[in-house]
Amino acid sequence: LSTNLLSENELANSNQPTHGTIVCPGVNAQIHQHMFCARLDMAVDGHKNTVSEIDIVSQPEVSRYGNAFGATEKVLKTETEAIRSYDATKARSWKISNAEGKTNPVNGKPTAYKLLPFTKGSAGPTVLTAPTSAVSLKGEFATANLWV
Repeated sequence: LSTNLLSENELANSNQPTHGTIVCPGVNAQIHQHMFCARLDMAVDGHKNTVSEIDIVSQPEVSRYGNAFGATEKVLKTETEAIRSYDATKARSWKISNAEGKTNPVNGKPTAYKLLPFTKGSAGPTVLTAPTSAVSLKGEFATANLWV
């Protein structure tokens, strides 16, 4: 969603800004970020759930032609381990699965919900301010793509 509104500030002198672009005399449209955050209270077929990270990786050993690739799954066992960032080079996604033994009747796997980041629109980076800045300290949620 774009509002087409600029985040502008007045220039104190006539110098070229280093963090934006002049849009009219004395007015700088500064470079800035927009952050989107959603809290999901997941209960996939029950309240005992497991969170996994899914990466798509090359598996050249599987094919003599070297053209095989597939999914690897890593269970994120602690809250600290589950502070994760998206990796486009691995088409990373996350899966919340039922841990009570409830399965999908078609494939026999645990029922699950998959989080697919950046499936529409551009992939925005995590917060770009310094880790010690007031912005990063106040908006710690924006320093990673997934928090469990």
